[in-house]
Amino acid sequence: MSIELILLIAAIIIVLPLAVYAGWLLWRLSKQNKRSQQLETDYQTLAAEKAQQAEKNILILLLALQKQQLSVTEAAMRISHFSRMLAWPEDDMQPYNAFHQLAQDTSHIPILEQWQALSTQEQQGFDRQRVELEAMHRVNIASASRQLLARLEQVTNINFKE
Repeated sequence: MSIELILLIAAIIIVLPLAVYAGWLLWRLSKQNKRSQQLETDYQTLAAEKAQQAEKNILILLLALQKQQLSVTEAAMRISHFSRMLAWPEDDMQPYNAFHQLAQDTSHIPILEQWQALSTQEQQGFDRQRVELEAMHRVNIASASRQLLARLEQVTNINFKE
């Protein structure tokens, strides 16, 4: 046997398992990429569904606010929360700033169990603060509400005009 044949056999013995291993790694990488793409697609679908549900929730809150079925502060807190789920262009998000601002300004006021734990005097004091803050923000909230109702009319398939 010649030295060249021995080197060829040695090369085949070394390279063939490496080629098989590289092929196996490539197959696993391809499988992982497909799974990653599917997860990304699922995530985008879920995010779109959440955004669509958030739009509907915001619409319901705006209509309830229009009919004075909830306080401006409560609407601001809830609308501010739901607006974070939206993927609108930045310019279309501007009206939410009025709701974010009121929600931030009233964030020190206790809610739920903390509210119940307050004395009547403390509750009345916080109510006065809330009413004053709502009055300060009323014009901006009203303007933002009109803009958002118009925008939501465009992006939802809900007919909400009476």
